Amino acid sequence: MRLPIRLEKCPLIDCIIEVRFDTNIVNSAVFGVIYNQIRSDYPGAVNNLPISQLPEAIRMSDPNLKFKPLYRIEGEKTVIQIGSDVINLSSKMPYIGWEEFSRIAIKVLNKAFDSGAVGRITRLGHRYINFIDHDVTPELAMTFGFDKIGAQSVKSLNIRTSITDGEYINGLTFANDGHYNGKSGSLIDIDTSREYADDYFKGNIEQELFNAHQSEKNLFFSLLKEPLLDSLKPIYNE
Repeated sequence: MRLPIRLEKCPLIDCIIEVRFDTNIVNSAVFGVIYNQIRSDYPGAVNNLPISQLPEAIRMSDPNLKFKPLYRIEGEKTVIQIGSDVINLSSKMPYIGWEEFSRIAIKVLNKAFDSGAVGRITRLGHRYINFIDHDVTPELAMTFGFDKIGAQSVKSLNIRTSITDGEYINGLTFANDGHYNGKSGSLIDIDTSREYADDYFKGNIEQELFNAHQSEKNLFFSLLKEPLLDSLKPIYNE
């Protein structure tokens, strides 16, 4: 399948790279040690996120809270959030493009590794959320069966599934009743992840980020019928 290099009418509303890790130091010192390495790239104000007010014992014992970031800093083109065992990086919108986004991510991660605070990487997450301002259900290359009630009766559709792609798992969420910036439409949310049992990620940062991105990209474009893809004005390599 020939994939576009970009979409002129890009539907992205959020793009996040998340890395979870085992730490080599005490949890309370992780942010300060990493921040000292990246502060020249993120000179803005450090914002404490609300979850940072919870006691560490509660956060670390609750699986829904354990990997939540505690601090947020805005850069020129990206936003970084750091917790005691997680770093996530998001592109400001409009999306800056994979080439620049991945370059910034690699630089940030290498600096985090150089800090000595980050041990083994346990999980890579790569999440892209797209919003299209109408119901695209008929324009998707996937079908939904409603034999007893009829598809025309389904006004609100929310589908969640996961698709394995080699070492990666793509968590796909589709909703045709989403909302963004006061508009109603369709959300296509793909969360691509891989877990690691060893130190493989550290020696293969660029390739692993690219592979996760490619897995997500392949799935996204496989969902779109040609008229919907054409409406987003794809641009291809010559």
